[in-house]
Amino acid sequence: MSAKHNNDWQEENRPPGAGNSAASKRVRIKKWRGAPGKAKVQSEKIDLDKVPMMLDGAAIAAGLIGIILFYNETISDTKNTQATRADIKVEEWQGMLPLQVAERYIDATTNEERLRWVRDPEENAPLLEDFYQNGAGAKEKITELKQMEPVSTEKFLIHRYQVRLADGANRLLCVVQIDNRACVDFKAYARHCSSKWQDLLSGSASAAAEVRVFLDAGNAYMHQYADEAQWTCYTATTQDWEMPLFFYAERGSKTDEALRNLTRGRSQRVTLAIRSKDNSHEKKQFEIVELLAAGWCY
Repeated sequence: MSAKHNNDWQEENRPPGAGNSAASKRVRIKKWRGAPGKAKVQSEKIDLDKVPMMLDGAAIAAGLIGIILFYNETISDTKNTQATRADIKVEEWQGMLPLQVAERYIDATTNEERLRWVRDPEENAPLLEDFYQNGAGAKEKITELKQMEPVSTEKFLIHRYQVRLADGANRLLCVVQIDNRACVDFKAYARHCSSKWQDLLSGSASAAAEVRVFLDAGNAYMHQYADEAQWTCYTATTQDWEMPLFFYAERGSKTDEALRNLTRGRSQRVTLAIRSKDNSHEKKQFEIVELLAAGWCY
């Protein structure tokens, strides 16, 4: 950089006769902007008398910024601590942990032993006994327990496990926290339906207050559900019935909107209340009365 350029960065001029009077001190600073040849000079005046005040203001501002940063950091740390404590609280199990409970449930050889690990044992006792004596549980042989990703609902955290069977099928085993104790949700494991599928399809039962199925968007508009302006079709499948079933929700209803969101581009486990309408069961068609839960454990 040339001497001229050096001088252009900063020049100090004192008026004649100014002496050392503080009241008349001025500094003219020329700021260099741009490259040589494209120089743009801007003059600014700074009152040296105001420098102490400026410094004091800067110190106060810095102090305020420090206080704000400290406050924000304190709040952040408090939030993190609260979040950590919330996470710990979720995992404060009394007794065995979820995986241990899942292992003991599938290793059990008697219904009395299974009920030790089941949620709401008194309510589920007759269902569990029927499942293992007369239902699928009487002949199934478990070969492997595989841990899956847990899922969270508004009610609780669900620890999920895939139970693989000797015939290649599988079941979903859910462990939930009830009063800080790990429990198996038997209804989810058994894919419990309040009415048996053979009764629903034969007409012996006209409705079911609770069925667990995989639900997908469908397009089977036929018979009394042929009006697409009135109904939305869904395809329901279950390992407990060999053929797909056709479920219908009233188009535009809250149930329909919820199911549309759940099944958008994927198959979703749901628990529903259904009914046969005008012998629609003969065509494997059922009306969805209510969406009980997104999932089989609720």
